[in-house]
Amino acid sequence: AAGAPAAITTTTTTTAPDDVDMYSTTRPILFREFVEGIARIAVFAFSGVIPRLAPAEAFKRLMSGTISPNHSPAADPGSFEGLVAESATRAAFDKAAPQLRAAFKAFATSNGRLYLRDFLRLLSAAGAKAPPPVGLGLSHNAALKVLVVGSFDETEEGAGNTTPLDMDASLLDTDMLWSEFLGALGHLALSIKPADIPDAAPEPAEGGEATDSAASPNTDTVEVEAKEREVEKVEVEATRTASAPSAQIGDERPATAASVITDATEPEPVSLGGHLEVMFKRLKLSEAAKSQSSRKRGVPRRPRA
Repeated sequence: AAGAPAAITTTTTTTAPDDVDMYSTTRPILFREFVEGIARIAVFAFSGVIPRLAPAEAFKRLMSGTISPNHSPAADPGSFEGLVAESATRAAFDKAAPQLRAAFKAFATSNGRLYLRDFLRLLSAAGAKAPPPVGLGLSHNAALKVLVVGSFDETEEGAGNTTPLDMDASLLDTDMLWSEFLGALGHLALSIKPADIPDAAPEPAEGGEATDSAASPNTDTVEVEAKEREVEKVEVEATRTASAPSAQIGDERPATAASVITDATEPEPVSLGGHLEVMFKRLKLSEAAKSQSSRKRGVPRRPRA
């Protein structure tokens, strides 16, 4: 009919529910995507330079002239680079250097590159999955989330949750050099904090029978008695402090037992070096290196029947 309105044709692009929206502002990016973004910015920033710079030279100039001067580990002691530069962290790495180098050499390629899949195999062979205090209770999924996403929440692990490999299966082909290997271990230690992981509860005796109370006293009773003795000791010290003359001029407030107890029960946080020491004690790196070296040498296969 002449009076009928013209039909409007629209084109709609749909995305499957399981596809990743590449343009979403909330999509996490991988490290190589982050580096590629900086490289693209560098090429654009120096596009007016004549003669035209190679992408590698443009990237180098952007890093040395703009990014590095504005990001200094020394200016931010709380950054990861600043924590790695601490003496306690360097001492932990130096102390474990022989077993670390043996493990890296055993699992890396001949040209000194360690693939992420082999890094996970190294952790598994060293007993990282075993529960504390034997191991770290660290699963492959947790390690991947720490290294790729930057953090891991134990409450998020379970059925229905995506893993970094769901987004990019080629992650396992990512390789790392020696310094990046140490950085990966540092990130794991800083995230899972091995020194703060409580030991697993003791398993019950065989047959489910309770142990003899005389041979094994009640743990709660022992802890309560220990706390009572500690409080008594602190109160005695507080009384002595209160009776002693104050060494600070103008401060006439005597120390109380409550204040002393509060100060005594606030331990200082463990440093990255402390967490690394606990991690290296629980990981059987030397055994993992020997096992992998034996596999590399090869074991003669049995002839097929």
